[in-house]
This record gives sequence, C-alpha cells and structure tokens, in this order.
Amino acid sequence: MKKSPLTKLIITTVTLCAFIGALGFSLFKTSQHIKDSRSALGRIETKTITTEQERNRIASTDDVLKEQQDNISRLERKAINRQRPLEFIERIEQIGHRTNNLIALNVEESRSNPESLFFRLSIDGTEQNVRNMLSLVEALPFPLNIEGLTFQRGGILERSATFASTHMVIEMKVRAQ
Repeated sequence: MKKSPLTKLIITTVTLCAFIGALGFSLFKTSQHIKDSRSALGRIETKTITTEQERNRIASTDDVLKEQQDNISRLERKAINRQRPLEFIERIEQIGHRTNNLIALNVEESRSNPESLFFRLSIDGTEQNVRNMLSLVEALPFPLNIEGLTFQRGGILERSATFASTHMVIEMKVRAQ
C-alpha cells in the first residue's frame, strides 16, 4: 500500500512532535536535576564552611591549651598534698604573722572532696591588716576557690585593745592531690 503525501506529512509531523516533546521533557528533567544538584552543592558548601570554621576554632583552642600547658603544669604542681598540707598552712601562718593578724586555720573534712580540701580561716586584726591578709591569701600560688567570706568590724582582738578590731572568716577550697 502506497502512502499518500498527506499521510506521510502527518506521520512525519507526529513523529517530529513526539521527538520534540521527548526532547523537551528530557531537557525539563535535566534542568530539574541541575537545579537540585546546585541546591545540594550549596548545602555542601555551607556545611564545609561551617566544618572548616569549627576545625579552626578547635585548632585555636588546642593552640591556647598548648601555650598554657606550662601554666597548667605549674598549677598542678602547686596543688597541696592531701595527706600533708603543711606548705599551705605554713604560708597562711607566715602571711598572718607578716600582716600582724591573729589567725585560726581549720580543715573541714566533711566539706572536702577528692580534688580539694576545704579550709576555714579566721582572722582577727585591724581592718587594714585583715584586708591586707585577704589580698595576700588571694595571691597565693595555690589553685584556690573562695566560697564564703564574712567580714565583721568590732571583733575580739587579743593583742591590743587600743586598735579597732576586725574579724573575718574565709571559707575556701584548695586544690589537693
């Protein structure tokens, strides 16, 4: 059977339209895939930047830690001996003597823990001497944490009744090994 030119034209047109439709659909799907890929790439870039920033923060923290390692080691060496806190006690007594204060230093085992010893330091002296002692106690080369401080004017001063007296109680934890 011989096809007429009109039938050939229709078949060619339909085939061409189907081909163009398939090509258009293929281009549409490809563009969607490209769009999705770009979005995924943007998320990956954002995540990469965030990860890089976090890595830089960690690296800078490591650098600071390395720089401070000598100080950390020095502080760890300055922790008092849990069984014999004599060096710390002697330093407190020296400060008390140097500042002309009467002191009483007690260890409270019930408030101590494996990492630190709890001390209660009572100081009696003139207001200025007591304040000087507080400053020197804070400057001790031991890792200590002052947890309580009571300051009272008009306390009992046994050395001399001619000076105005002040009473202070310092509660502190001192790192111990």
